[in-house]
This record gives sequence, structure tokens and C-alpha cells, in this order.
Amino acid sequence: MKTEPTDLRLAHEVAERLNGDRHCPFYRQVRFDSKGLAPLLVSDLCRQGASDVGTSLVGLAKVGLSFDTPKSPEWLAMTVVEAINVLQDKAPELLAEDKVLTPPPDATKGSAVMLIGRAVALAYRMCLLGEERPGEKTKACLADAARETLHGTKDDCKNATRRRSLLGRFVRGFFSDLDDLKKTDGLPERLLEILSGSAFGPPSDPAPAACPESQQHSGKDWEEVRDLLRNNPEMAGWTDRAIGRRCGVDGKTAKKLRRQVYGDVPQVRMVERKGASYFMGVSKIGKTPGRPPSADAASGG
Repeated sequence: MKTEPTDLRLAHEVAERLNGDRHCPFYRQVRFDSKGLAPLLVSDLCRQGASDVGTSLVGLAKVGLSFDTPKSPEWLAMTVVEAINVLQDKAPELLAEDKVLTPPPDATKGSAVMLIGRAVALAYRMCLLGEERPGEKTKACLADAARETLHGTKDDCKNATRRRSLLGRFVRGFFSDLDDLKKTDGLPERLLEILSGSAFGPPSDPAPAACPESQQHSGKDWEEVRDLLRNNPEMAGWTDRAIGRRCGVDGKTAKKLRRQVYGDVPQVRMVERKGASYFMGVSKIGKTPGRPPSADAASGG
């Protein structure tokens, strides 16, 4: 995940429009230089790290530039305002003081960026469905998902780790009605590719440790392993190594069985490092930057 100059420029333009909109809670709340007195630093609203873009105007900009028709700063700013307006209409209790989604001027940094995180998800869904303004079903799903996952206090979003986890739960709920949408662990695959898997916290159902010996499968019992994969479609987002541990086969066998059962390998995988589970894009693994695929193949890459 790389932030392009166009992403950051568009994010700052969105921040300027939010700060200048009299009908937006962010009106005159964003500070663009060291001399201002506004409480919210533009740098906090435009963080570029892979684990921060889900709750950043940079992530919103990335979504807006990822479809056939790029979205304007005005349209993207509108999604932030609409994300708040929907709650004012359908779940005003979530906007009360000291809540996860308390808007400015009473917002903490954590609640301010959580509002942006909802707008990122809203913008992606609207682009996906071809909506210029959120439809009634989109509004209902937005409010329901927020009511289910973002009803806590400001302490629940005071650090980045908690915010990522909350955002992941919200996004899973917000897109749960779109059954035909390709997902990994309940998260839209393309959204994970546009942003970063680490922006949405840990997986909802991490890969278990190796099964006891009595529950492992022999490498020869391929049909039994295939049945296990067919009955657990969420394993399509696991790494070959994790599937191998679960099924009692080696990584190469797991890779072959994965392709037989699931078809093309997902572009986003769940990985485990040092006891932590998170998602990682794998579409560019094995490819040499700046070289065509044929050149990699010819060199054995």
C-alpha cells in the first residue's frame, strides 16, 4: 500500500472543504498550520500508514480514485457529512458526548477519525452500487452496523489498535447484506486491496493452532481434506501454511488443494506473525517491480 501524491493532495482538499462547510460538524475544527487554534490537526486526519488509512482522509481519497470515474473533493466531503447525518436521523444516541462517534466540536481525535472511517466505508459502498447519494437501504445498513459495533464510549477508540478493530467489525456488518460481493473474513476483497488489510484490525476468526494429532489428516486422505475446505469457505483467505497446519498436510499440498476447491487464490490473505493475525495483499508477491511478468518468468523469478 503506497500513498501517491494525488491521494494526499485530494485528502487535504477534502479536509479544506469539511473545515469550510458551515453545515458540517468539522466546520472550523481543522488546523492546517502551527498558528491555528482549531483542535483537530490535518495531519491526524490524513495519516498515510497502512494501518491508519481506514480511518483517514487519505483512505477516503484512495477509494474515490479507485473507480472508473474519480470522485471530486466535494463528493468525498459529502460522504463524511452524510455518514453523520444518517446517525442524526436514525441513531442520534451514537453521537452523544463521550461516545466513539461523538462529532466535533466535542470530538476527541479518536472519535473524529472513527467518523471518517465510516465515511470511507460509505464511499466505497456508494461507488460499488453506483449511488451519487446514499440510498435508503445504504442508510439503514450504515445505521444498523454502527448501532451494533460503534455504541461504546470514547475510551473504546482512544488508541489506534482499538480503532482498527472497531472499524473491522463495523465494515463486516455494513457489507453483510451484499451476498454476491467477494469477501475475505467478511471484508470486501477490493477494499482490502485499495487500502490495507492491517487497517481493519485482526481477523474475526484467526487460524487455529495445529490440531491435535488425532484430528490431523493424512496427506493421502485428500478427499477428506477437500471436504474440510469446502465446508469452511473462510479458509480461502488463510495462508497455505495455515491451511496445512489445520489439515495436517504440507504447504505445497495445501496450495494445490486450495486451487482445486476455491479456484483462483485470493489477492488478500490472513497471515500470522509473532502471535498476531492480520491481512496482507499478496497480488505482487513474486513479481519484480518495473518488469513485465514475462521477464520474471524468464529469469526464474
